[in-house]
Amino acid sequence: MTKVYVTAELFVQPHCIEEAKLLLSHLATNSVLEDGCESYEILACTTDLNRLSTCELWSDSLAETAHWQTEHVKTTVELLQALLQQPAVVKKYSRVQNSVAAILL
Repeated sequence: MTKVYVTAELFVQPHCIEEAKLLLSHLATNSVLEDGCESYEILACTTDLNRLSTCELWSDSLAETAHWQTEHVKTTVELLQALLQQPAVVKKYSRVQNSVAAILL
C-alpha cells in the first residue's frame, strides 16, 4: 500500500491566529487517534506569522479518505473557514524515494 502525505496551507486573519492554532490542535489530537494516521503536525511559518500548515501521514488512501468523513474534520473545516483570509490549499503526495539517510543504512 502507498502512504499518503497531505499538506494544508492556511492563511489566517491576523486577529484569529491563536484561535486557528487551537482548532488545529484539537484536529491533530483527534486525527492521530484514527486508524491509519501515522503522524499529524501543525507548523507555524517563521517568516509569515499569519500562515499555518499541517503535515499528515496516512498509511494508505483509504485511511486518508475516511479521515475527511469524520465529524471532527467536518466541524473543524467549517469553523476554520471563518478565520481564513482565503481558502486553504490542500495537496496530497506520495513519496518518490526513501531519504538518503535511510538508503545509506
